[in-house]
Amino acid sequence: MIERCIMVFPDFENIDVIDKIRDKYDPLSKFVKPHITLVFPFRSDISSNELNVHIKTVLSGCKPFDLTMRGFTASVEPLSNYLFLNVVRGLQNLYQLSGRLYTGILEKYKADIYKETYCPHLTVGNLDKKEDYEAILSDLKNEKATFTTFVSCVSVEIIGGGKSSEIEMTIPL
Repeated sequence: MIERCIMVFPDFENIDVIDKIRDKYDPLSKFVKPHITLVFPFRSDISSNELNVHIKTVLSGCKPFDLTMRGFTASVEPLSNYLFLNVVRGLQNLYQLSGRLYTGILEKYKADIYKETYCPHLTVGNLDKKEDYEAILSDLKNEKATFTTFVSCVSVEIIGGGKSSEIEMTIPL
């Protein structure tokens, strides 16, 4: 069984701003580049070829698009608490990509929690205490940077042991 996820890796000119925030608040910052998850981690015996064909088929007709992100919010969830950078342009495109990917051979991997509440974002923090977020959000409200890029592909990542990962394939839109 292989554990994978499918993501967009935005290529922002000012990515260093995001990297500094992630270095401070995200324990995974050294293991995976800033990303927007389209298909959350799943374990399967799907072959690379099958997955490649599925992605190319369901994303045919999807065009590259502009992505803009700005502003931070907290998401307090039962298992973890997260700090998100918000999508302000390209949101519908991300919904469409995720929705199409979670069909066919990937349909059974869509967790119930995301069937109604998927909200595309870039995770910049993961903390244990809810009260930490209020102070962090207060500090970040002064961060007025806008992050823009052009999304032209999606990537499949293999998640290895020890928090390691490798890009298995990148598929153009």
